[in-house]
Amino acid sequence: MKIFVPMDNKGQPLKEGATKVAGEGAERRKFTRHRFSARVEIRRDKGLDVDAMMFELSEGGMSAATANMMTIGEKVEVNAIAGQRVQAIVRRKHGAMYGFEFLGLSEDTRERIRNVVRGLPVFLSILEDV
Repeated sequence: MKIFVPMDNKGQPLKEGATKVAGEGAERRKFTRHRFSARVEIRRDKGLDVDAMMFELSEGGMSAATANMMTIGEKVEVNAIAGQRVQAIVRRKHGAMYGFEFLGLSEDTRERIRNVVRGLPVFLSILEDV
């Protein structure tokens, strides 16, 4: 089993429970984002399926890249989040990268996501709001 240790910008392990790198500004989000790459399927209205690659995950949402055009405010269903199907809304777009906010997650699903991201590196983006 591999264990991932979150690192700061100097390659040093972050302290337990840290949500930001010193000198990098405060984490503005409710949930800490973690690096996590996985293929996901996004189901849009009218049953259209979109293949995407997830790059970060938190209890509140994810970011994923896809070659398919999506619209900010569009409601979708994402398959394969901690073995669950979850409802989400497109909140951000930057090129082919989209930010999704999860909607109405059960506590069980939140706990599953916490278990998936536990020990994964914290996601640090050079782009704001992606």
